[in-house]
Amino acid sequence: MRIYQLFFLFFLFLYSCSQIDFILLEGELENPLKEKTNLIVTNSSSPIFKEQLVAFFGENIEKKFDLIINASEKKTNRFVEKSQAASKIDYEITVNYWLINRQDNCTILKKYEKSQFSHTPKSSGYNFGSDRSLSGLYKNVFKNNIKSFLSDARENIKTSGCLIEK
Repeated sequence: MRIYQLFFLFFLFLYSCSQIDFILLEGELENPLKEKTNLIVTNSSSPIFKEQLVAFFGENIEKKFDLIINASEKKTNRFVEKSQAASKIDYEITVNYWLINRQDNCTILKKYEKSQFSHTPKSSGYNFGSDRSLSGLYKNVFKNNIKSFLSDARENIKTSGCLIEK
């Protein structure tokens, strides 16, 4: 009787696992620019942005593409207290991407990405957690910004169409 119960539980386990859908499909997260792109970054002094660029694009080994990136950041103090300390700051990050195919000497993609987020700094001398929070917000915004660019770049590279002759 015990063997039948184990067999039934094993069968039930297999049946319950039969409806699992795998989310990561082959080639879906493929980065066609990884280790093939020369990065030229202007107007960005953010080490977090440069760190994310290196994480996504890696070292330029094959030298197939040039990616010119112009990034800018705008801070706006939303709420200013009597002591002139900002209690809420809005950040707007704009990035212009220009992807060039070196072999065909043509532009593959020009894209403008705009990201926004707000941060509430904590003052009174102990702002370690606030700084870490701001750093995490920057990292997420830059990561999503680059992912958005990569999804469009992936499509344009698949169709291998040049937009404008250089």
